[in-house]
Amino acid sequence: LAVELEDVAEAAPTGSVPTAGSYLELAPSGVAEYQAVNALLDAGVAVSAFDDGSVIVGSDATSYAAAAAAAEEFGVAFTASDGSRLTTEESTGLDELRVAYSGSQDERVTLGKLGFDDIVQVTSANLTSGQVQLDDVDVLWVGANLAFNASQAAGRTEVAAYLATGKGVAGKGTAIAAFANAFALVTSTATQGTSGSNGIVSVTDTEGGLLSTYAQDTAFVYPAVWFTGLGTNAVVEQQYAAGDPFVSGHWASTQPGRTIADAAGKPSVVSAETAAGNRVLMFGTSVNFRTHPVGAFSQIARGLFWAGTEGAEVPAP
Repeated sequence: LAVELEDVAEAAPTGSVPTAGSYLELAPSGVAEYQAVNALLDAGVAVSAFDDGSVIVGSDATSYAAAAAAAEEFGVAFTASDGSRLTTEESTGLDELRVAYSGSQDERVTLGKLGFDDIVQVTSANLTSGQVQLDDVDVLWVGANLAFNASQAAGRTEVAAYLATGKGVAGKGTAIAAFANAFALVTSTATQGTSGSNGIVSVTDTEGGLLSTYAQDTAFVYPAVWFTGLGTNAVVEQQYAAGDPFVSGHWASTQPGRTIADAAGKPSVVSAETAAGNRVLMFGTSVNFRTHPVGAFSQIARGLFWAGTEGAEVPAP
């Protein structure tokens, strides 16, 4: 081809970190930022998160070195901070999470892309047999049905013991709704669109809610799921747009009660907290279908850190 070519031996760095000596903040709006957060936690660095989702690390040399390495590897930009937010705002120390998940390669690959490298797959069978236990699990992701029949009482007992410690759960679709109902975490009725409800929909994040800081006005569904009949502890974090929420794709309207009009204005993401302290987050959108909607992966990470165990807090100045 009659074009000029230039050999590139190394890509220019896209990340940045300010001069050493200050606290460092990061806005985790995408996959790269959560990869960086998990890398910091893997390095043993304390990371605290504010209610708006942004995170902060200390001004010590160890934290700075880990942040500089993360900026170079993942291309994220840290900003300097005097740390005063730690004295004026609520914050929570993040933990290096061990994630148990039910589901397929969609879950395994997505969690890996987000930097969660300590994961274990759970099923009703391996929990019942004792092959997998939840004692050292920090958060549970329900990506596929996790239910127990009469002969699987031991598996149900294992999950009940996990929940009795106050640990949290996040998940998607009718699977998380059924799980939450079965273990009395939050009541809901999950309605699934027709199998042909495959495409992009308009959504609205609740102002001041868990997903509102890095709000997204569209989501992918295959199929769409919406929640009604919510219990008193339920909080709507996101809903399908009123009117006609369908943007692109296909959605057969052959089954009454499962059409686009039925989904309009209904909750698409719901959170809850129980009296025992469990945090629950339920996605009705297809946040990691075949690992395609990468833009939604950050919502999974936000949910896991919100529902997961807490870690060491960054000391205030």
